[in-house]
Amino acid sequence: MGFNYAKAVIDIALWGIIGKHYNTPLCELLGIAERDKLPSCYTISIEVPEKLRAWLWQNKSKAMKGCK
Repeated sequence: MGFNYAKAVIDIALWGIIGKHYNTPLCELLGIAERDKLPSCYTISIEVPEKLRAWLWQNKSKAMKGCK
């Protein structure tokens, strides 16, 4: 459950290895080669639910499509 940022680094590295193996750019592997914008989401830390709820309400007007 913890160390999400460390897991993200491993995830990105694995995508890089797959791209090199198939000699294909990462954007093509992910199916975003034709897009102008890349959707993103926020990663939030483990916090007291009330604090998370308040943060989400304060930031809901941003272009956030999701959070995890």
